Amino acid sequence: MKPKIIKPPEVIVKTKWFKISHIKVRMADGLVVDWEYLDEEVDAVSGVIIDKEGYIYMVKEWRGAWREDVLGVVTGGAPKGLSVKKAAVEFVREAREEAGYRPKKVTFLGKFKHSMSQWGYRYLFLGEDLVEDPLPKDEGEEIEVVKMKLDEVLEKYVYQGLGKLTSYSALALILVKEYLKKTEK
Repeated sequence: MKPKIIKPPEVIVKTKWFKISHIKVRMADGLVVDWEYLDEEVDAVSGVIIDKEGYIYMVKEWRGAWREDVLGVVTGGAPKGLSVKKAAVEFVREAREEAGYRPKKVTFLGKFKHSMSQWGYRYLFLGEDLVEDPLPKDEGEEIEVVKMKLDEVLEKYVYQGLGKLTSYSALALILVKEYLKKTEK
């Protein structure tokens, strides 16, 4: 039996970036539970961009939630409900804006729900055959591009857990490693 909603969703916090909603549910065993969740208003695109020499371009950016620089793959918000093809266009735009490169080849790696407490989807991509083609950064964005070998990033930031790496970045890096392994000749 599914939990029954006994108090409909109510927005309890709203900012320019997100909103938090609250619902009250009765579980199958009768227990009443309050749920609060990040109510995403947009989907997101993320991905790894890699050059012909095998270097990937990570972005280091200060994030308010951690109050420090965080390392991640190219990422950004996207309109809700995109097709994979339109999400790929958004990913290319983000790669140009954040790293200054336009990937000529884009491979779709997957579409995933954000998390257990968020709405929305994250589309993951691999961008290859890079051409320098920067777009202006978003207002207030200060991004440092960090060029590293894929295996080095995986070893340091995923397997050893050094530094701050976002979870979707770790997933994208692992998926790219697996994809490249499968497509090697």
